[in-house]
Amino acid sequence: MADDLEPNFLLDQNVALASDNEEGATSTLPINPHRSLEDEDDFALEDEWSGLNAQVSPSQDSEDPKAAKKRKKKERQRENKAKKRRLQEEQRETTASSKVEDESPDPTPSSNPANQRPPDIVEYLVKMQHKTFGSGISALELADMLVPESSIVDASQYTKSRTKDTLPEFIRQVAPSLYTRLKDKPKSNGAPVALIVAGAALRVADLVRSCRPLRGQRGGEIAKLFAKHMKVAEQVEYLKQTAVSVAIGTPDRLGKLLSAEDGLKLTNLEYIVLDMTHRDAKNRTLLDIPETRKEVFASLFGQGSTGSTGGKAVMQRVKDGKTKLLLY
Repeated sequence: MADDLEPNFLLDQNVALASDNEEGATSTLPINPHRSLEDEDDFALEDEWSGLNAQVSPSQDSEDPKAAKKRKKKERQRENKAKKRRLQEEQRETTASSKVEDESPDPTPSSNPANQRPPDIVEYLVKMQHKTFGSGISALELADMLVPESSIVDASQYTKSRTKDTLPEFIRQVAPSLYTRLKDKPKSNGAPVALIVAGAALRVADLVRSCRPLRGQRGGEIAKLFAKHMKVAEQVEYLKQTAVSVAIGTPDRLGKLLSAEDGLKLTNLEYIVLDMTHRDAKNRTLLDIPETRKEVFASLFGQGSTGSTGGKAVMQRVKDGKTKLLLY
């Protein structure tokens, strides 16, 4: 039949090529009258090359080992830098928060136990003692720990803000006898007129700076007593050689110095001031923090089975009315 076709004969668009499959079915393919058989071969080759290119496309699995190692090293360096930046930002935020906390007055004065009257303070202290030593404490032991109402200074009438900078004015108004005594130099070394108890070393340093005007021209030194400043033996030596009007420190260190030979002497001690105004990052006061609360009662007041000998002597003075308790 092909011999009968004219040389310039073109297949009509409606002509179909039929081919038998294994099941005897037929399939039809439209023929482009402008595509030659060579074009069909070219398209087939392009499809085949596209498939091959997709299979051999580069991936991390075929990456050169040296390049992969270098890339991973750079990724680790970027992660370390990002981690370092986060830590620096957190440290700056913590420092800023601490600074604001130290400078700001108590946002809710009514919640500060120091603003309450002595009967309420006694009740508050009993509650804190229960938290410290457990509910299994006997009535006899509790009675022995009780701070007499008559030994607590009433500071409820002081309505001004309480910060580290207003402590001298607070003492002048609430405890005028103490304010006067601090102007004179003690006759004995290491025998302060007052102990001021703070919950943290930085707070102690702040209170020492703010209390320096209290000593006037002739008063004794303002002692700074906490663990990171000096060793116990060094502080004992300092107290032996120094006339101290006020000792400001953390409860544990004050308790150790009260029990140490040639440490803090009680002969002149008239006041113990608990710094209840300062709050930590969790808004907790000196007696809200379990660790410092236990140190106050055990080390400073000699209470409980682990009470210090020096603390027991302090508590006896409080019971006898020789030393007053003042909450700031």
